[in-house]
Amino acid sequence: MWLFYLMFLLPIILLTLRVILVLWSSLWSSTEGTVLDFQCKTRIFMSKFPSLQDDVVKKYVKVRYQYSVNEEIYQSKRVSLDFGSRLFEEEEFDSDDLIKSIKNGRVRVEYLNSYPRLSVLQRTKDDTAASLCIIFVLLIVMSISMFCIYVVLAPK
Repeated sequence: MWLFYLMFLLPIILLTLRVILVLWSSLWSSTEGTVLDFQCKTRIFMSKFPSLQDDVVKKYVKVRYQYSVNEEIYQSKRVSLDFGSRLFEEEEFDSDDLIKSIKNGRVRVEYLNSYPRLSVLQRTKDDTAASLCIIFVLLIVMSISMFCIYVVLAPK
């Protein structure tokens, strides 16, 4: 019985934490950071139906950066809290502000005030906030529905 409740509550709790971290800007501060190393890579997504759709080519960056908070030095590889923000279209890769700053060697690092070890270079893209809210609402509605179905159909 507890496993059933946990199965529906755990995703809600994790997604709630993620939404709070992404959207609640007062939890975050920023500082300047230095890029230690980075690699620009290409990823090809093969189409299952080559006659209908071409392969999709995306670029992404792997980066390691260093920053200082209260005279303590931290390092991180985390670019974003978004689900898919690390992938760029080939055309937008070189014109993206984040990629430009990484290539220049100086980045703006956002870190969690209460736990400065958790940092990102970009908390969210503008369109991701709306997507996260929609996913969050849908997950809650589905979980409540499943719980109600379970309560109604549960053996007495």
